[in-house]
Amino acid sequence: MPKSPTLLAIPLPAAEIDLLAVLLAEGGYTQHSVLFTTASSEILDLATQGATELGMTVRPTGKYSYRLNGTGPDPAAMARGRGVCWCGCGKPTLPSKSTWLARGHRIGVPQRYAPGCKPLLLARQLLNRHGIGHESAHAKKIPLRIFQVPDQQLARFLAVFWMCDGYVDRSPGLTLASEQMVRQVQHLLLRFGIQSTVGPRRQGAHWRLRVPSRWWRRFLDAIPIWGAKRGRLEELVKRSRGGVSVIGLPTFTARLRQSLRTAWDPDGFGTRVAPYLYIARNARTGQGRAADVAARLGWTKFQFDRLFNQATNTICPAAFRAFCAVLGITSYDWIWSPDIFWDRITSITLAGGAEPQLRRVRGHRRLPGI
Repeated sequence: MPKSPTLLAIPLPAAEIDLLAVLLAEGGYTQHSVLFTTASSEILDLATQGATELGMTVRPTGKYSYRLNGTGPDPAAMARGRGVCWCGCGKPTLPSKSTWLARGHRIGVPQRYAPGCKPLLLARQLLNRHGIGHESAHAKKIPLRIFQVPDQQLARFLAVFWMCDGYVDRSPGLTLASEQMVRQVQHLLLRFGIQSTVGPRRQGAHWRLRVPSRWWRRFLDAIPIWGAKRGRLEELVKRSRGGVSVIGLPTFTARLRQSLRTAWDPDGFGTRVAPYLYIARNARTGQGRAADVAARLGWTKFQFDRLFNQATNTICPAAFRAFCAVLGITSYDWIWSPDIFWDRITSITLAGGAEPQLRRVRGHRRLPGI
């Protein structure tokens, strides 16, 4: 799939990018306090620096757990002036009956906060600005504002997120409790042309994303992870041959099977004898097609049924490609296009109707859209 362009990129402060990545990956904000856990000194330093730039402080609450402290008025509410609560709740405030300059009270002037309200945590204000409430781990989501940042900031966000919750073992991957957030990460990786696969783990309790080997090099170049994880990824890239992942390849249908068998055996000779006899006899003919396919694959022999995986009923990419090359079949070359990635459709949900609209894409002609 081609890289999706960002037409109207809107940057965020670097400290906000880093702190959001840490909180989304390692944070807990279901209660009043905003916490995060990490055993990495690098992530702790990064979160501390970002919090300091945003006016917060980081306080330890356990061996690996930390709390973001610091309160203040909501900037949007404060910009509206007196008369509306500065915590952002929207309640009207009462005129002060006395003067208390330390709290900003003057006789007859509306107070800063409504009865029962108080300054909000700065960390909570940050989450509120991005539409993040008190979600549990299974309901976490990446705010839409992250989808609007420039590519450089998005790469930084994904790198910090990966250093917190991601891993690099047999391939780059991450496992999260929130399916929505995993699929959002998958979507954000497409901004850099990086394909990935998503599937459930532990009966759907967790969701895993993995990057197939074909896109390891692109991941390494685009996402600036660091430390041991980057070292392991560099080793994977060195050992990788850059082949096509077998995950999600097209189904080997009955129609495809028949067309390939006809191309392989136009006279129907192979249907009258055992397959292994047909392969052996065909290998001794002038064409020697079975021997050629086997030679291309480095096998001692080749059989037609090796073109597909019987367990998943999908094509075997190496055998299928060698088979097409020997027979001169070019009608399936589009399968190997780098702009296409195959993924099985698991469900289709009717979303309802919508009026069509015209969208103008900068630098291009007007395109239809929804």
